[in-house]
This record gives sequence, structure tokens and C-alpha cells, in this order.
Amino acid sequence: MLILHNIGAKTAQEPLNPLVYANDGGSYVVAASKGGGPNHPHWLLNVRVNPAVTVEVGADEFPATATVIDDGPRRDELYAKLVAITDQFAEYERMTDRRIPIVVLEPTI
Repeated sequence: MLILHNIGAKTAQEPLNPLVYANDGGSYVVAASKGGGPNHPHWLLNVRVNPAVTVEVGADEFPATATVIDDGPRRDELYAKLVAITDQFAEYERMTDRRIPIVVLEPTI
């Protein structure tokens, strides 16, 4: 489990978002799945507006830059990494008509 800290685009609050992640080199990959719901999660809007985030993985906490990948072969490759961790991500895709974006969290330290 990874905890994503971001700044709210409208509220300037710092919500905490627990997310399943996959590794991609030195980066962390998460999906804006919202459990297969019809709308993107609020944290996705937040990282689009302010991609400077903080990530917690285990006892480690570090700054990172969030890059959203909405579509294409790279998005599909990274989403497949999450499906390999838990097939629940495959179910999320079946549950919604929207394309679930991928967010790559690259440490900035």
C-alpha cells in the first residue's frame, strides 16, 4: 500500500489517499480507478493541477512528481502491472465506460 499526499486543487487541503501500487524502475505506478466508478477520483484532478506530491511507502516518505497517462500503449503496459498484482483492476475496467488513467509517481530526491 502507498499513501499519496497531494494538495486539493479547490480546497488547498492535503488529503491522504491509500492506493495499491506497482513498481516501474524507480517510480511507483497507481491507477485512478475509483473502484470502477463512473467518475475519476478527486485526487486525480489535484495531481493534474499540482503534480508535486508526497508519497509514503512503508516507513519511507519522499517528494515525487506525478505524471498522468490517460491513454496509449504505455498506459496499457502500466495498467497490466497493476492487474498482475490484483485482478480487481481488471474488474474495475469492466465496471466502467471511462478509460482509467495511470499516474506515475517519480521520486524527486
